[in-house]
Amino acid sequence: MASKFNFTALALMLFTLAGAAQDAAFELDVEFRNQLIYTQIPSAGGTLQFLANTTGGAFVCESAMQEHALPSVADDNGNQFVKINEVLETGALPTLKRNSALVLPDGQANLEKDVHGMLGQSWFGQFCWNFDYRSEMLTCHAPALSPLEANTI
Repeated sequence: MASKFNFTALALMLFTLAGAAQDAAFELDVEFRNQLIYTQIPSAGGTLQFLANTTGGAFVCESAMQEHALPSVADDNGNQFVKINEVLETGALPTLKRNSALVLPDGQANLEKDVHGMLGQSWFGQFCWNFDYRSEMLTCHAPALSPLEANTI
């Protein structure tokens, strides 16, 4: 009977630990302004500020890419992309499955002057989040929800 009890207790403990490891929640360093959420990331050129918005894709303004010496690549059509995961890891933020954020000319970004880009639906879509507007906190639950890309059915 004692060995059966120990096995059951061990199994219960392992199950509890596995569940805790699956839901590693962490609070992000964010600022709430006018009901919008912004996050700051240190970079070689100072601090990058991104709008965290659950719509749209991830992009970086062209001037920010140049001023902050962000790692970039170009596709066969000449479109430039920032290797965004390297930037996000510097700020201890969750990364994207697709390691790219489109580089947009500054005039097309439609952002406030001090904002350098946006983390959009592709970033939010792979994790479970708590948006606490009253306490001005944003919490991410990792690991990712699914191996599928956002909008994949």
